[in-house]
Amino acid sequence: MKRFPFLPISRPYQIAAILAAMVGLSLYGRYHNPWLSLEECLKDPERFDGCIVNEFHEPRIQTVHSDGFTLMQKDGPSIRVVGPMTGLKIGEYVGLEAVFHKEGYLEAVKFRTARNRRAKMAFSLIPTVLVLFWLARDFRLRRHPLAIERRTHA
Repeated sequence: MKRFPFLPISRPYQIAAILAAMVGLSLYGRYHNPWLSLEECLKDPERFDGCIVNEFHEPRIQTVHSDGFTLMQKDGPSIRVVGPMTGLKIGEYVGLEAVFHKEGYLEAVKFRTARNRRAKMAFSLIPTVLVLFWLARDFRLRRHPLAIERRTHA
């Protein structure tokens, strides 16, 4: 019976210990560092007045105002954000941590724009393409019977 070196007990107890640790960490995160979404705050504004909101669904700038901007979410409500911001462009993705006010607006605490977001995503695919190229160079797919075999280079 193989054992984890950090858990010198039998396999069923190892599985139970790992599952208990996962449940414990999940509960700790839920009750000691909850992330509030904008939807939760808008459902019960009185309860969440003054709370920090830091979970949005692909937030983008919809309109720019003199004292802030309107935040647009994918499949979610738009809301006004107040705070000292300069150089904003419509359609930019933003990273935002804000205080929710029951009147229906947010006050920015931490704010940053995600400039060149699409280019960064495309750039991050380069290692994946290289690995697939190297795998295709060294291995081939055999159709009958279906198998992957190593190429022999002469």
